[in-house]
Amino acid sequence: LKAELAERDGELQRVRATQHQEQGELESARLELDQLRSQLQRALSDAEAKAEENGQLTKDAAALKRELVIAQVDAAKSKSSAERLRGELSTKQAEVERAALSASGGSSAEGELAAANQ
Repeated sequence: LKAELAERDGELQRVRATQHQEQGELESARLELDQLRSQLQRALSDAEAKAEENGQLTKDAAALKRELVIAQVDAAKSKSSAERLRGELSTKQAEVERAALSASGGSSAEGELAAANQ
């Protein structure tokens, strides 16, 4: 009876040791899981921040693109206006030269030739 009791006591001690070891492993696994959760939460927060930043950058890029298109349209209008003004200036210069030739007694053909040379 003592031998059987000693054997069962030994089994109980081994079961308790195994249970204690498993509880230690379980606690280690819980700590590791908590660390992984923290890392995942930080990664998620970082990803959300980057997504928000990228969204803002996309909005900024779109705004800059709109500004560029507006500037290109304004430049085209300015170029067109400058060409129109150059044409008007050439016309006025030709008129002035014709008037100057007429006033100095030159022929109108000479004035037209000077205007055509402009």
